[in-house]
Amino acid sequence: MSFKKYKINKSLRVNIIYVLLYLLLGGIAGTLCSLYTAASLNNSSAEPAYIPYFSPKGGCTAAIVKEIEAAEKQIYMQAYSFTSKAIGDALCAAEKRGVKLCILVDQEQYAQKRAAQIDRLNGSNTFRYISKKSGLAHIKTLVVDNKSFLVGSFNMDENAEHINRENLLYVHGDSEACQQVIDNCIQNCQKALSYDKYQKKRKTLSKNLRKGAKRSNPNLH
Repeated sequence: MSFKKYKINKSLRVNIIYVLLYLLLGGIAGTLCSLYTAASLNNSSAEPAYIPYFSPKGGCTAAIVKEIEAAEKQIYMQAYSFTSKAIGDALCAAEKRGVKLCILVDQEQYAQKRAAQIDRLNGSNTFRYISKKSGLAHIKTLVVDNKSFLVGSFNMDENAEHINRENLLYVHGDSEACQQVIDNCIQNCQKALSYDKYQKKRKTLSKNLRKGAKRSNPNLH
């Protein structure tokens, strides 16, 4: 069997070399770009991200729900009022995923049924607290997985979303600030009553009040 020899002219050889160099350099550039992107995503010293939100109807509730839905391990939340069904639904879903929840609400607001969404959260990995009456629990914060947090005047209720003028700041990538917000939540929870202890105390108080009313008015049944 014989093979014919083909001659490649000089111009064609040059073009082939250019194409090979282009492919080689392109592949190297693509690889370097991928490595840089991955390094940037994993770089703990990357600049934190800040996004402000405002109400009414400025996306505050949606921002909170989005963060809750992204939670994988834990959520720490402090709320003055808590009647937002959308936020309550998101927390219930997180609870079912096995996310640890630590929730603190203001006692006065809860007594007036303006923080009733906390009643829905009763999983084994959920820790609920009602503040004591030594000043208002007026802090509104939410921390997710020690990666991001939201803080501002925005209450977890419908008025804050649709009527009031409120603000909410989203911070991502500042682990030191996240830890400070978590520490503050833990400190305030330690000073508060557990949800179960509060309910027991309230039942006892209600029972004593009824007994007192009957003693003062024997005809009261």
